[in-house]
Amino acid sequence: MSHRSFLMGLLFLFLSFGSALPAVGMETVPLSSLGEAPGVTREDLLHLLSQETGGELLMGELLLTYMEQEELQKLVRQLTDTLLLERAARISGLDLREDLRLRMRWNQANLLARAYVEKLEERWDLSEERLQEYYELHEDRYIQEKELCLVAFFYATEEEARSALMGSLGTDPLESLGFSKFTRQVPLGWMAASHAPPEYEKAFSSPDSKTALGPFETPRGEYVLLFVENRLDPRKLSFEEAREKVLRDLETDLLEEELRELRRRFNVKVHDRAIQGLQPYEF
Repeated sequence: MSHRSFLMGLLFLFLSFGSALPAVGMETVPLSSLGEAPGVTREDLLHLLSQETGGELLMGELLLTYMEQEELQKLVRQLTDTLLLERAARISGLDLREDLRLRMRWNQANLLARAYVEKLEERWDLSEERLQEYYELHEDRYIQEKELCLVAFFYATEEEARSALMGSLGTDPLESLGFSKFTRQVPLGWMAASHAPPEYEKAFSSPDSKTALGPFETPRGEYVLLFVENRLDPRKLSFEEAREKVLRDLETDLLEEELRELRRRFNVKVHDRAIQGLQPYEF
């Protein structure tokens, strides 16, 4: 059976046999070889199996402990074949191919960057007291803005658009426009006031919770009516409501402090002239 087939029993096994599991960090045990070079090790299996269950090494230990021999041998052979193909690729020079070289470079960079940030998080103060303090220092960041839900209705002529607008007066605008002679309907979703284009400013100042605005002429010669639904007046979020954003903001600020020090330490420079001199590829 596949190693996935006994995942459902892991909770029971964890409770029943967890104390009898082998200790993590045992001596490296080679399970295959490529000539004189080591191939797959026990630690490789623990790592890969733990990734299947959320990155917990203990879960990798559980999977490894209760895998059948035939299944375990098959997995080792498959992983050894992967290492074999990697060696053949390097011998044939594929690791020097430009597209693969860049992918490997940035895959490694991203992996190590994430690991370094995780190491930083171990010494950052992210306690509830620190989050509350950060929230109180930056209360202006945690304001729930007024939002609009926008739906655009397109019409072939201005006359049709104005007729639809007049028909929506005194009714549910969305329902009324839905029965009008529009050529297409485009839901634009919810939009915060600070992100809205200037032409929608009137919509935010409308006292009605639901209204239709327009018609607006598009560059393509169409005419648009906007159905607008207001949601929420601006208000300050409580700490509980804003907690996840407070945590992300504090982590971002702490990381930026670290980056400033690293930029100074490694004398980082961004070459603006070289960037400005970049030319788009001419097809």
